Amino acid sequence: MQIPSVKTAVMTFTSSQMFGYCVLACVALAGALYIWQVNVSSTQGYAIADLNQEIEEIQHENEQLQHQVSSLQSVDSVTTRVQMLGLVKASDIHYLNPNDAMAVNR
Repeated sequence: MQIPSVKTAVMTFTSSQMFGYCVLACVALAGALYIWQVNVSSTQGYAIADLNQEIEEIQHENEQLQHQVSSLQSVDSVTTRVQMLGLVKASDIHYLNPNDAMAVNR
């Protein structure tokens, strides 16, 4: 059995240490990338939740506005507003014939 020289033993130990450091660095890098990915995903999840809540609020507001439009377009509502403005029904309507020549008297 041959005893390795001191120089060879030191190189083997140093090479083994370097391998350990490389493995440790790779594990640390993978852990950092994982934490970064989880952070980005959770941030996007909160943004999506906020947007969904905003969509629900806008849909609710849209429903309210649609209800308001339909109530303002109802016959009763229009009749009430016509009376409040003092408008009357038109009578004795004369239609103009577009083929007749017209002139302004000044």
